[in-house]
Amino acid sequence: MLQTLRQKPEHQKRKIAVVTSIVITAIIFVFWISSTIHSFSVLDAESSGVTAVPDSPFSVVKDNVASVYESMSRDVSKMKGQFLGGE
Repeated sequence: MLQTLRQKPEHQKRKIAVVTSIVITAIIFVFWISSTIHSFSVLDAESSGVTAVPDSPFSVVKDNVASVYESMSRDVSKMKGQFLGGE
């Protein structure tokens, strides 16, 4: 992979470097924002006297991904059954 990158023209190498840095920066920004929002919600819950602390952003993302996977699996099974004449 590095050999093919080294063989590319200079302008393509710069484009790849810019895109890579933007993607990495965006990932870091998303994690920073999600942790900041979580921190503020915890502080807000503490100041308002609410004892329940909201879920962390990572657990929310994990739960959402799991529910999407389950839903897609169910839909694929249903379509498979329809195509094969089972339902």
